[in-house]
Amino acid sequence: MTVSFVSEAGMNLPALPLEILVEIVRSIDATSQEGRRTLSTFARTSHIFTKLCQKRIFRDVEIDYIKSGINPPAWSHHTFVIRDGDTSNNEFTTGHLFRALIYASPHIASYVHTLTVRVSEDKVTRWTTGRPPMTQMTTSAMDSFSLYAVLPRLTNLTAFRTYGRLPILWHNLELTTQTHFSRIISQYPRVGLSLFQYLPPMLFCQCTKLEHLSVGSLWPIQLDVEVKMVCKTSLRTLEIGFQNSTEDLPMAEWFRNPYPALSLSRLQSLKVSDIHCRGDHLEALLELCATTLEELDIHLRIPENTPDLSLLKKLRFLTIRLRLVSPEGNQPVNDQSLINPFIHTISTLRTLPWASFLPQQLHLTIHLSVISLPNFDNALPRLAGWSDLTNFLNDDTMTLFIGHTRLVLQPTEKYFSGLKSIPMSLPGLADILNKNSRLRAWRESRRLSYGCA
Repeated sequence: MTVSFVSEAGMNLPALPLEILVEIVRSIDATSQEGRRTLSTFARTSHIFTKLCQKRIFRDVEIDYIKSGINPPAWSHHTFVIRDGDTSNNEFTTGHLFRALIYASPHIASYVHTLTVRVSEDKVTRWTTGRPPMTQMTTSAMDSFSLYAVLPRLTNLTAFRTYGRLPILWHNLELTTQTHFSRIISQYPRVGLSLFQYLPPMLFCQCTKLEHLSVGSLWPIQLDVEVKMVCKTSLRTLEIGFQNSTEDLPMAEWFRNPYPALSLSRLQSLKVSDIHCRGDHLEALLELCATTLEELDIHLRIPENTPDLSLLKKLRFLTIRLRLVSPEGNQPVNDQSLINPFIHTISTLRTLPWASFLPQQLHLTIHLSVISLPNFDNALPRLAGWSDLTNFLNDDTMTLFIGHTRLVLQPTEKYFSGLKSIPMSLPGLADILNKNSRLRAWRESRRLSYGCA
């Protein structure tokens, strides 16, 4: 079957086989704004493509809401809800608008597989008595909230994720909102809860479908012996620790209660996003999943506390995230690992159980954030530590067990408002790093590749 089109000028365009056009549609990046615009154009050309393009467009949906504060009785503590609109300009959120779309076109609901809820801060702090400033604008404290109406209609949803720049403490969340979100997270195998901090472990007691969890921190509470949480949730992937929450309490304690709600005994992938996670805290967490873990993603920031990875005999993918900071002016940097972070990397890699690995078992990614490096193009290939890293990873033992190494660079500049990533092309990065003869030879051997973050 072939499909022909008519241009805006009324000219007949060449016909193409339907199979080729379907492959073109499938190759379009539906996550980018340009890709979604292209799919929308395709959808309007022919009824043949309407369903196919809509499935691509609505497979992963992101909607937004606004966080709002409630003035509790006697000002006991701040309580938060999620609002359906922006009262500063009388505009509804995309969450509210998405409900209207689902009501108008019910068939779209079945196309959604991943729903991401992004909650922004109120432009002006508003403390209300629980009622929204606009009568038609609902909040998460009401059963009529748009999110609660949308979710039951998404019959093929498998992933529910939440994000917010400033996480909400779970115990500061309004009670009706807590009840609804507790019910929501028990229904899906993939859940992301970075919108919240210090979630109670008992929240996951009935999450029998849950396999992939992303969470900032839990709140380990002392339970009476009569209150036992039956562990029914065995995670496969876990991302944890966003807000430096592990400085005082080891993360392993969240999963070591006498009756834990979450089990790591079958965990295959672990990402620890706390940049200040101590080595001994990481080790305690790894003890709970060492026999099954195949993928690990960690930050290395504390040189004197190298994590021991000797238990990870099944490890196949290891990502190490580093930060290199350029000295400001003539001021010395007390932490030498910020100037040469590769020494810490090598110390950590030495702890791996190399003798237990199969040939080419390990795939290594080194993610290096370079902050405010003067004369970047010339200074980067001359960094202290490149020779140490290349010598170690090109040793005969390492080349036997490392299948591939990927070096990912993230150029970053420091401004008064904070750090900002600087875009960089892959060919440009390759030209810079190839000035280092050791890196160039390593890359030409096809055992090293570059990437830009």
